[in-house]
Amino acid sequence: MKKILTVYTGGTIGCAPMGGQRELNTELAKRYIALRFSQSDSQYANLCHSLFEDSCLTHQTLSENMTLSKLQGIIDHLRSFDLERYAGVMIMHGTDTLAYTAALLSMLLCDTPVPVMLISGAKPPMVDGTNANINFRTGVELIMSGIAPNVYVPYRNTDTEVYLHLGSRIMQSRNFSDDFCSAGEKIEVKNTQNLLDTCALLSKARGKNPFGTTLRLHSSVLALQPCTGLDYGRITLDGVKAVVHGTYHSGTFCTERNDESQTYSQCSVLHLAARCKERNIPLFAAPCVLSDEQYSSVFDGVRNGSIIPLNMTNECAYMKALLGVAAGLSGRELEQLMQTPLNNEIM
Repeated sequence: MKKILTVYTGGTIGCAPMGGQRELNTELAKRYIALRFSQSDSQYANLCHSLFEDSCLTHQTLSENMTLSKLQGIIDHLRSFDLERYAGVMIMHGTDTLAYTAALLSMLLCDTPVPVMLISGAKPPMVDGTNANINFRTGVELIMSGIAPNVYVPYRNTDTEVYLHLGSRIMQSRNFSDDFCSAGEKIEVKNTQNLLDTCALLSKARGKNPFGTTLRLHSSVLALQPCTGLDYGRITLDGVKAVVHGTYHSGTFCTERNDESQTYSQCSVLHLAARCKERNIPLFAAPCVLSDEQYSSVFDGVRNGSIIPLNMTNECAYMKALLGVAAGLSGRELEQLMQTPLNNEIM
């Protein structure tokens, strides 16, 4: 029987309460995860001591402290294993930046031969009310049930339902919330056969990995989020090879003017778009889609500002652009990559 590779990167699921705060304590957290799983009524509970091959990153971190160099460390760590030797992979990760890591791995491992689960918890695994242990158990059971290869996030929300998220579609948990949601339809874990059938179809829709095996992430993609009064004149483009701009909830951004005959100030994204165009820097907006329900401001930006709308999550757009730039793409080649579906990220 193939084992499940479990990779510990830190995060809340690798923490314990200590001295009135949460601190990383992976060894203690691992023991509690194993204990809770062995005591559960899972049909695999009796395999607890033989099913897993544990592996810990040398430099673990709370996920709010995730950086590109630490993401590179996760990538390099996974590359050191022949994934086909395993039934699947479970990556223990914190919730704060989970959506970014899930998106990155969904693109980089779009052709993974085995299921990869990112497992997290709103509270450490030894704390009452945590969802860490049910998330871990769900990941195990889905791998052992033969779920199709892909990158997933199983997570129990505060409504007590466990949902399975595609790594390419999960979005950051909102402030004041312990729940995750995804772009598109929810996939409930309780309907196992329907879930497996759905995931098999999604797995078949994956593309080939265009990134190779040696790329190195670097910070030449500028990520921006809209807010009232954002002054684009204060933003430097030195060393920038792509810009990924977020949108408001209706997929919009500030163009300021009401029609194309009017001028705009530095608070308009058109100011940034003009500067990007001068330097041949692609400017992507995500999530953003053109339709007859979209506002004229967005059409203005796309027509006159060379803004490229992407119908995917902002998290995935940013990670995909990082990978594209790391692979040496720029200009039109990068635009083509961003508009080519790799792993169900385009809605």
